[in-house]
Amino acid sequence: MVRQAYGRGRAAGMVAAALMAFAAAAGAGVRGAEPKADGPAKLICASLWGDGGTEQFVGAGVQPDGTIVLAGNRQMSSLRAGGGSGFLLTLKLSGAAVTARKPLRLSGQVLGMKLAPDGSVCLAVRDAGVFMVRADSSRVVRQCPVRDVIDFGVDGNGELVVLHGQNMTRFDRTWRKRLWTASWHTHGGNRPGGLAVCTRTGVATVVGYGMTHTGREPWKDPYAYGFSRAGKEIWKLWDPKPGRQVSSQHGGNGLMADTTGDFAAAGPDGKLYLSLYADGGNSVCTRDPADPDKPIDPQVYNGVYQKGPGHGFKGASKTSVAFRVDAATGRLEKGTWMCAWLTPARANGLGMDALAADEAGRVYLVGGSASGCPEKAPWYPYETGYKGGGFLAIFDAGFAMLQCGMFQGTGLQAVAVGGGLVVVAGHAKPAGEDAVPVHNPVQPKPGGGEADGYFAIFQTARP
Repeated sequence: MVRQAYGRGRAAGMVAAALMAFAAAAGAGVRGAEPKADGPAKLICASLWGDGGTEQFVGAGVQPDGTIVLAGNRQMSSLRAGGGSGFLLTLKLSGAAVTARKPLRLSGQVLGMKLAPDGSVCLAVRDAGVFMVRADSSRVVRQCPVRDVIDFGVDGNGELVVLHGQNMTRFDRTWRKRLWTASWHTHGGNRPGGLAVCTRTGVATVVGYGMTHTGREPWKDPYAYGFSRAGKEIWKLWDPKPGRQVSSQHGGNGLMADTTGDFAAAGPDGKLYLSLYADGGNSVCTRDPADPDKPIDPQVYNGVYQKGPGHGFKGASKTSVAFRVDAATGRLEKGTWMCAWLTPARANGLGMDALAADEAGRVYLVGGSASGCPEKAPWYPYETGYKGGGFLAIFDAGFAMLQCGMFQGTGLQAVAVGGGLVVVAGHAKPAGEDAVPVHNPVQPKPGGGEADGYFAIFQTARP
């Protein structure tokens, strides 16, 4: 299931000739190439997926039997147009071979996909609600008709929690009866970003920001809240008073970078993960989440990949951080920042889009990077062209980086892990100088349209 190691001489020449022939057949903007295998995650398959429209994947999952499920949308115009109709693609692995079933077409645009603890496929559909469906048919198992869904999560007891509008609502196991609805404090207008539910404790977290004003300028004021299964608020992170977030010469603490609570993810063993981003280096996420006038617990950043936001930005630029949180208490355990690096002293923008964690505490992050994406044992080392695009970064439980590399010409918005497999998915634009890498592809050629769906499957050590 990993690439065969070839020596020099005739075997290497045959491989090179085969790859050149494959690249020519694949079409412009696509390159077939053997990936490196120096890190813990070995690339099994990287493939396009499209059939004449404009496709992109928005969700990924690995079911208990190893079946991979990808959710996406297809539209006839461009990615920027929105709308379109959804589909589910299921992939089966047999040794090194990956086969795809005929995709299941869905009516309505898929906003997100998650797997229930038993592996059932759950989808948020625009203006329709949240559905549990069978991946091999169109049969709906459960339905929750909440219209303005932002995000959702399924508890270990089968209950559904939905982030909608500016509220969070928990439904019973039938997904029809409302158990409670909660709201939370913000400074200024409430802008929720995402939700996750810990399947062990039942704690649901929401992360977002308040659009407020410091008294000197507009300000994005981050927050995260935890709610028990009974709907009680049990912890809070950040939500600082905006008047303190100004320069010291104006009587503040100097933490002036707007910071946005972006998304949340649930991990095993009672852990939740929060991702936030700031428009520069002086973010409240460098300080104590209960009091930004105080330093953060040094254990949070000790030994991690990047202890703080990058410095040397030319103007404001996106710098991202991910934290692991104890679901029961809200305590920040560990976290790391990520930036792209133009030079060792000058950072560039990088955004996180999705996160998954396995039973060993390893963290898998995907997102998009400007030029200077960090690399460690990459599958396709940067050689020429723009050193940016979609990336996968893997960290150990202490947030030390194990592996990181990009897939040029892609945008990666989804990641899932399970049973020794890692899956990333998004879209690719196979044109221009940045050739999209494919390996053992299900579909080697572009399908047409502005973009095709793109996915990659990796094998890693089981926890």
